[in-house]
Amino acid sequence: MKTGGPIGAAFFIAPASSQNCTGKASVFMAAWLRAGSNGRKNAGIDPYLFHAFSRHKEFTFLLEMPRIFWRQRIRGTSFMQLYSRPLSPYSAFVRGVLYLKDLPFKPMTLPYPLPADFGTITPLRRVSVLITGSGETLYEGAVIAEYLEDHFPETPLLPGTPRERALIRLLARVSELEVLGPAMKLFILLSKPERDNASIERLFDKMHTGLKVVESRLSDKAYATGDEPTLADCWGLPVRFLMEPLKKLSDRADLLDEFPKFDAYAAKAKQHPVFERIWNEMSDGLKAFMPQLA
Repeated sequence: MKTGGPIGAAFFIAPASSQNCTGKASVFMAAWLRAGSNGRKNAGIDPYLFHAFSRHKEFTFLLEMPRIFWRQRIRGTSFMQLYSRPLSPYSAFVRGVLYLKDLPFKPMTLPYPLPADFGTITPLRRVSVLITGSGETLYEGAVIAEYLEDHFPETPLLPGTPRERALIRLLARVSELEVLGPAMKLFILLSKPERDNASIERLFDKMHTGLKVVESRLSDKAYATGDEPTLADCWGLPVRFLMEPLKKLSDRADLLDEFPKFDAYAAKAKQHPVFERIWNEMSDGLKAFMPQLA
């Protein structure tokens, strides 16, 4: 999330064959499990690796571990780090991309206010920031998402024809710039003791224009553009979440009455475990940071 406002936050080296990989994985897993948590820690085994694979059942683990390690190693990378905040919609967008692609990463949750030395990581001093496995520092959500889409294409979030991909990008871009952009400024202005009503109304007008575009382009299916989640949902869900505290802060309970598809969008999208997770993470962040709006 952008700062300044109140809503701010080796195992395998060129294995000769998949059988060789799986054999090494089996030996490694057995030793790993025998070691226990303290043994793994003392041996220098990254706990985030254990977390990454704990989702898999035992036999799936043996098949998945070589594939995932090799997917990382073939690119010369190790695990990524994401500087993030739970409530930040910009952070939630990137987390959604990472979760949907099932990519292991180390979360680095930033406190309020930002640490003084955060400027050594990004001169822009805002989240999200991704440190890639090769050590490159990337910031700005759209850039991070583009990198992840290009570097890890196994679960595409920009699928389909050039036309279909353009429509996904369009919906994502409008959600970010024309709805989220003015909404974030509204949180700042509405939190001030003396309100600039003219500026507030201009921002609501701009946000309503963006919401009209989103409403006209949302599909009637499970997700923003169809039957499968895409990059448009990674923006859409966090933006839809922020409409709830904005209703309370602005005392506009009818904020989304003109946009029934967008209003109902969250209930549909949250049927997917990733978007339910994102919603819950943002909800926890709101309770911690702005409990009066939770």
